[in-house]
Amino acid sequence: ASPAFPLALFVRCAFRLVHPWSGRKDLWTVVSLTVGAPLYDVTFRDGFVGDVLTSAVRPLQDLAYTVFFLPAGLDAWRVGGLYYVPGGDGGGGTFDDAA
Repeated sequence: ASPAFPLALFVRCAFRLVHPWSGRKDLWTVVSLTVGAPLYDVTFRDGFVGDVLTSAVRPLQDLAYTVFFLPAGLDAWRVGGLYYVPGGDGGGGTFDDAA
């Protein structure tokens, strides 16, 4: 059950990004205007938010790693293995309990 806790935390955080839409609508409007800055007139707010996003590259890389790591870890947990053994079954690899 322990591999489900990080997934539950991640799903809850992702849910909170959009759930009370009336409270999050302004946030997503600012983010969309910042990302679409080449198409619109750039304001100080857009430049500031863009600078913050540029400075947050390392945490965003960790977020991308989490998005890809969680499904791989849950798949290993689902098949009952803890370690990936490359080429273990002749079809690319298997998950075993011991490496």
